[in-house]
This record gives sequence, C-alpha cells and structure tokens, in this order.
Amino acid sequence: MSFAADIKKWSDATGQDVEKVARATVLSMSTAITKRTPVGNPELWKSPAPKGYVGGQARGNWFPSIDMMSNEQDLTIVGKSANIDSDNRVVSMLDLIFGKKYFLTNNLPYIHRLEYGHSTQAPAGMVRVTTTEFKQVVKDEIKKLR
Repeated sequence: MSFAADIKKWSDATGQDVEKVARATVLSMSTAITKRTPVGNPELWKSPAPKGYVGGQARGNWFPSIDMMSNEQDLTIVGKSANIDSDNRVVSMLDLIFGKKYFLTNNLPYIHRLEYGHSTQAPAGMVRVTTTEFKQVVKDEIKKLR
C-alpha cells in the first residue's frame, strides 16, 4: 500500500481531518528546517568574523510560499529573532496550504553551501535531513490527533 493510500485509509477509518494533519506536518517540517539552520559561530571559523557580525541571517531567511518559490530575502534579520521570524511566517500561511504546493525557500547566496557541508554545525544539511523524516513526522502528527 502506498503512503497516500495509508493516509486515505486512516482518514476514512477515523474521520480525522487530513487538513489538520497536513498543516501540522508543514509546521513541524518547516520548524525543523529552521532550527537546524546554523547560526554563525565565529569561534568555529577559520577566518575572523567581520566587524559587528551577528549570526542568524540564514535561519531568519526561510520564507514560505504557496504554488511558487519565494524570491524574498531580508538581510536585516539577525540574532535571536531569526527563529521567531521564520516560524511566524510559516504559521501565517497554514490555512492556505491544503491542496496546494507549499514551498519553504531561503534565497541567501550561501544557503546552498550551508546545506551541503560548509557548516560543522549542520554537516548533513538542514533540508536533506528533515525530508528523510517526512513519513515519521506525518505518523507522529496523526498520533497527536487521535
């Protein structure tokens, strides 16, 4: 049986709302990607940090969108608010996702390097690690709704 068939069977058997599972899964996956995104730690760098450097730009530049990838970028997001900014953007779109294509995009020029091993904080990436957990996240969200 396919994963989609498993979800349909569960929905038919329990009467649970697939939309709720979809929203919870999107939130969980997006939050995991954001939290796994490294925040620059100059102590780990080979070169000194630029004067006035504050980490958090990569983490704060995850932008959710529906049906097409976002081209947004905000270079003012730094520090402790980075997680909150990205998470709030995702939460604001949850009611729009069902039945549509959902994208979580980061347009910073160095995000590809972070995803593919440039950071010792996330050597296996953020998106690649999180996507391997998709089926388990869906199952976990279903259990929460029972």
